[in-house]
Amino acid sequence: NLRQETFEVNNTKNKAGDRKENVTWFFPAPCSTAASDVQESTATLLAARAFAKAGYVVQAWESLLAFFQGQRADGFLPMFRYSPRIDDNQIYIENSTIPGPYIGSHLAAFPIHASIVLDVFAMSNQTQEDVSNLQILYENILKYHRWIHDKQNFLHPWETLLSTDSWVRPLEGVRREMRSRNWEVPFEVPNAVRDNYKYIADVYEPSIYLLQECSAMALASCKINYTSVDRTASLIRSFQDLIQMRTVLNGRYVKVEECPSTWLESSQQLLSSLWNDEYQTFLPQRSVFNSSERYDWIVEPDASAFVGLWAEIKNKSRVYAMTSKLMQREGDNFFYFDCGYNAVWSLGGCNPRSTISPVLNYLITVGLEQNDARGMEYYISNVTTNHLFSNGNITFAEAFHAPSGKPFQSMDSCDLSSTATAAIVYDLSKGFAVSRTFLTDPPIRNSGVIVIVIIELVIAFSIGASCLLLNLKLLRQEFRDSEQRQQEQQDLHVVEDGGYYSATNSMNGVDSANGANSSIESNDETDNFLDDPCLIYPEGI
Repeated sequence: NLRQETFEVNNTKNKAGDRKENVTWFFPAPCSTAASDVQESTATLLAARAFAKAGYVVQAWESLLAFFQGQRADGFLPMFRYSPRIDDNQIYIENSTIPGPYIGSHLAAFPIHASIVLDVFAMSNQTQEDVSNLQILYENILKYHRWIHDKQNFLHPWETLLSTDSWVRPLEGVRREMRSRNWEVPFEVPNAVRDNYKYIADVYEPSIYLLQECSAMALASCKINYTSVDRTASLIRSFQDLIQMRTVLNGRYVKVEECPSTWLESSQQLLSSLWNDEYQTFLPQRSVFNSSERYDWIVEPDASAFVGLWAEIKNKSRVYAMTSKLMQREGDNFFYFDCGYNAVWSLGGCNPRSTISPVLNYLITVGLEQNDARGMEYYISNVTTNHLFSNGNITFAEAFHAPSGKPFQSMDSCDLSSTATAAIVYDLSKGFAVSRTFLTDPPIRNSGVIVIVIIELVIAFSIGASCLLLNLKLLRQEFRDSEQRQQEQQDLHVVEDGGYYSATNSMNGVDSANGANSSIESNDETDNFLDDPCLIYPEGI
């Protein structure tokens, strides 16, 4: 699904200043058939991680950098980056259910970019080019999070992982407002969209209404504040990874902007407030219609609540309570999700309307790993990958009908060739975990290594040659000293009664004066004389 496209570099990231230039980019399309002119956020991130794990780090960086060319100057990062060839008024991409710029340009990307980018860097060689890419993406992600923190006024249903069925009741107030204004969808909904598994009129129409009518931010429906579990948890982990990215860059002597820690603290407090003691799980909240002060729970047994584990939960009793629901097969409130040896269903109570989403199951697996629930992580990973295999064949479907296990195959030509699903299968099959080991200094290039080795060899040869010459010199000196000692021993004499005797010859009974053999009487005085070193070696000899 890799595509190639040439378009202008975003001015804010052009190192040449204000001059624009055309650059050819490689990037993953959402599927293999249609939508070659669009790049989707989550599919790009998952593909980049898979590329890096397979050793294609260059393609990983290029995919990420290409996607961020669609970021707005104010920091907003859309869910889709469209080719310049696509008309801004196009409602849907041809032969697919992927929104065109008319709809999709208003949807914000799901914020897991920092976590994926940090993993890609950890799997790279961490060269100076890798550090440069990390710095560019760090600054862009930080800008996006600042937009989320300061400017995002409401959360659109399509920007969350909450299933379509779970949005029916929360959008009731929006539907009332639509009816009071006699509002209708201003375009003909394509048959591929109506045929899609996610289509429910009571959710689709209010979703279009919110996209079309909230630009002025004046309607009551636009003031409804939805607090999503999955998005809040992803922000927590993203803030943590942004802080770690900053630490890595500072360790490589790259000065980067401070990452506000207050964002992390406020998100952690917000996620904690989403814990519901009655149901022993995280639940999304919304402000009551036409009120900005009172909140109520969206009590829907939805599997997106498990993405709350994407953040590290310090209260382990909460982790246990949630993982228990993945193994529970019955209950009074339908908050149980063990529907046999199968991937996690989207709706609790084994609801027959449930779907199985590889992306959702992948994020749940990541959350379990994050909270050290290793056994459950291994189980969900296995059942997810096994579900994609059927009779020895693998299906890269976007989603499956949970009760039958069959992939959804509608008029959407992207149904069976999902880039995100393919990336997930590869990632999980290789083991999800990535060792985040970071160098404090850039690795030495090959040419530098060769120069250092040559220098070390020259130094080692010089030391060896010096030692050899020194040894030869010492050997010659020792030979001369040995000859001199032998000569001195031959010339050494002992003075006695005015005569000179060789100590060696005297001990052997040889008279040095007349050269005749003579016998030395052995008495106490002679023995003492010969044994006294001060007499054998008189002073001056």
